[in-house]
Parts: sequence; structure tokens; C-alpha cells
Amino acid sequence: MRARLSKGVFMRSVKWVLIAALALFGCGQKSHAVASAPAPAKAAATVNSSQPAKPPAGATLTGAWERWSTLPGGVPNYEVAEFFDNGWMILHNVAGGLNAQYTSSGSSLTITGALIALWPGVITYHIDGSRLIIDRAIMAGVTDHTEWTRVTRAPFFTNVVKDGDIVPTGVPTFTANMTAAVAKNWRADAVPLNLDVQRLPSGDFAIIGEFRSPQDGSGLRVTAGRWGYLLAAFPTVRWGDHALPNEFVDVPNLLQYMHSNGNSGPLLKASLWVWDHGPVWQVTTLEAGNQSKTLFYAADTGKPLPQGQDPQSAYIASYNAQWAAIAAATHRRGGGGVVNPFIGAGAEQGAGPNVGSDAGGGGCDYSDEAACNAAAVGDTWAADRLEEGTSTPEEQDWYSE
Repeated sequence: MRARLSKGVFMRSVKWVLIAALALFGCGQKSHAVASAPAPAKAAATVNSSQPAKPPAGATLTGAWERWSTLPGGVPNYEVAEFFDNGWMILHNVAGGLNAQYTSSGSSLTITGALIALWPGVITYHIDGSRLIIDRAIMAGVTDHTEWTRVTRAPFFTNVVKDGDIVPTGVPTFTANMTAAVAKNWRADAVPLNLDVQRLPSGDFAIIGEFRSPQDGSGLRVTAGRWGYLLAAFPTVRWGDHALPNEFVDVPNLLQYMHSNGNSGPLLKASLWVWDHGPVWQVTTLEAGNQSKTLFYAADTGKPLPQGQDPQSAYIASYNAQWAAIAAATHRRGGGGVVNPFIGAGAEQGAGPNVGSDAGGGGCDYSDEAACNAAAVGDTWAADRLEEGTSTPEEQDWYSE
């Protein structure tokens, strides 16, 4: 399995840079033709497809509008308000964004849904050429006035409808562009190691690429939405050693393979990385009863990896073997045994570490209880993932007991 960045390095070295990319990767490409679709009932599947790059004719809200502002502390903030012709909108921001339904009549704009928390009050608007002016009457004598500029460039990637779900398309090409225009600009020897396609709270997607410089061991994480992206640089990373292939199964095709092999729900996350037996897609979908399901697919063919021959099974088998050896060695030294979180008690019951407590001194350096449980038994790999929120559902189950 791929190694992860330790919590200490992450907390000390992460540096976020917010970029509204105007002329970087993807902007000169021809935009894919996409369809707009009504939002499904499930919140996790609520998403709309990308708008065309060119503005619609007339003074209409439909399309994407961008705005820069400054948050408390002088932090720059970039937002895109995207209005779809089916009555849905997405406010894209650094937190992942929110979606809502909207109606407009004359100069009046009515918002319903989660976005009300960010856009309260009576809303009026007017369009002046390429500018959108929104006024919100928050209370008597208090009006919030914002100005937005219509986005005319193409999005970095587009979404398409596939098997009833809406997912990003052209991910291999997008990854190549991100590598050439962003990662190579950071380090000339940068290589892509991991790729995550992740559904956001808004129902739209982010594509997250992790790059490493073999020369100095530093890393770069690029978190890209359709209209902007974030950069996080790290002085030292342990994200693996195998570069992603140039060609791999695209997400719409992967979705088709998934639905014919046991994953029927909407896509929550797809992670591409390379293990000892080649590139693999680790796919998590939302199934009946709001239960997530994770399966593995060969990234070069799209074929599912049989149970027992996938990276997770190999990792668990190796993990159990290591714990068995530790338990045996502890028993030989006269100890009482250790706890293996995968199989319960080790050589003998009752003498394992006091998980999540200060037993043994030092306490826990993680804020997440499951991460503390993982760290207490020596699984810092899983602890880092749990702390960062990038763990698998299985790891959550193992360490949340």
C-alpha cells in the first residue's frame, strides 16, 4: 500500500496557495459537449453538469460568475457562482461549495437549500454586460453588495451523465495537463504518484493530484475544481515511488465497469495509484441504506480485482503477519501479548496497549479518536489517513470500535 505523509510533517509544512487560474492547464482546450440534468434526490448524488465556456445569449444568470474577496486575516478568497438552466446552482469555494435551487423573476432572486446559510436575506440582482451585481438586504438598513464577473474560459474538466450518475470525463488528459503546466512548473522532475476523484458537498467533483520530486523528496498536492485549484507544498513526503501511467481507464468508463460488477450506487470517490502489481482504481460508491462500498479495479483494463488479490487484502495479510510475529516475540520475552486491531487479541488477551489513553506516557498527538486508536497500536500509516480524512471505510470500522 502507498505510504502517507506523517501528521507532524503535514501540520508543520503545509502551505496553501489559492489560485484562480486564468491561462494555465486546460484553458486552451476545446470544451466537451455536456448535458444538464435534474439533480437526483440523494444529497450525495446531487450534481449538475458543466456549462459551455461561451456565455449564453442575452442577460441571463445561466453560466459561471467569479469573484475575489478577502477573508478575515487578509486571506484571499476565490468563489464561483454557477447557475444552471434547470434551476440548480453551485457556489464553488475553498470549502467544497454548496448547492441550492433558485428561481428568478425580474430582478428578484430566490434561493432554497443549504446556500441560504451563506446567502441570507432578500436578494436582488442585475446584469451589466459581463458583470453580475447581487444585493442582499440582510436587515433594515444593512445590504451586502457583491460584484461578479462572467467566466468565459473553459472549465478545467467537464462532467458527463453516465449510467444515471454525473462524473468527470477526460481525467487522463486532465492529469497530463496538470502534470505539465502545474507540477513541472513547481519541480522539473515532478512525477504524479496518486490521483483522487472526490465528490464534494456541493455534489460536484474535485480532482486531487499528488506529485513528488525524486531529486529532493518534496511533494506537491493539487486540489482542482472545475474553475480553480489549490496548491499545498511539502518539504518531504512518503507518497510512494511508482509514477502513474500516462493512459488509464477514464472515470465514465470506470463507472460502467463498476455498475456491471457490484457497485450500483453513485460514485463518492475513486483513487488511482500504483501498487506492486500495477495501477489500480480504488472505488467507493454510495449503496442502499447510505452504506459505502469499496472495490478495486485494474486501471489499465477496468477489470475488477478478485477478493484476496487486491491491495487491501494484501495489506491486511501482511499486517496480520507482522502482528503475529510481534505477538510471538513479545510472548517469548515474557510479555502478555499485543492487540491486533484486525483480528482482536494477539498471543494472549488483556495485555494490549490502553488504546487512546495516556498509558505508557506521551498521550496521543492526533485529534481524531480513531487515529489515536490506530497510533496506539503502531499503525501510523492508518492514523495519518484517519486524521486527514482520507481513510477507507474499513479503516474507520477497524479503529472506531
